[in-house]
Amino acid sequence: MNERNTTIDFLKSLAIIMVLITHYNWSDEQRKLIIFPYIIEMAVPIFMIISGYVGTLSFKKHDINTLNDAYKLSIIFKKMIRYTIPYLMLVILEIIDPHVEINVQSKLDYVKWFLNGTVGQGSYYFPILIQLIFTFPIIYFIVEKSAKRGVILCFTINCVYELLRWSYEMNDECYRLLLFRYIIWLFVSLCGYIKRYNLCKY
Repeated sequence: MNERNTTIDFLKSLAIIMVLITHYNWSDEQRKLIIFPYIIEMAVPIFMIISGYVGTLSFKKHDINTLNDAYKLSIIFKKMIRYTIPYLMLVILEIIDPHVEINVQSKLDYVKWFLNGTVGQGSYYFPILIQLIFTFPIIYFIVEKSAKRGVILCFTINCVYELLRWSYEMNDECYRLLLFRYIIWLFVSLCGYIKRYNLCKY
């Protein structure tokens, strides 16, 4: 348990490469190819699997066995700080970089810009991580009790979200900033860990 998990390091490296490839100047025709979303645009799902797996490791390491344990202010605050500090460094770099164009008209626009993940490639993962802090414990304990219920819940949430996006013609900016489209990947990561250590019922 204390040994470094090289598989996670490998997946992180793979996801970083996928981020670089995704933000290449692909044409619209290339992005419509059937293979594109299943290979080129897999960076965030990989990061989500890693986040779920590492989150489970953290629960076991800190002996978090109930929702009350998971939602202690000290734990929430610690995670918020852990995610926010590197993000703030990125925000500062983007503000002082003359090559980065920030289209804001008011202080409120600055707040929205910050909460929406700024303009950096991949930095929108920050608001997703913040949502993950509050969503992960619920999914974790459901999956721990029953993997079948977990997969039904996660799959349903994902499907409903996609239907709502289609029904209300949700814009891409809003769509990508909400955690719901990645819920099924959380289930994959949780089952991978929990099944390995026989921590859940099927």
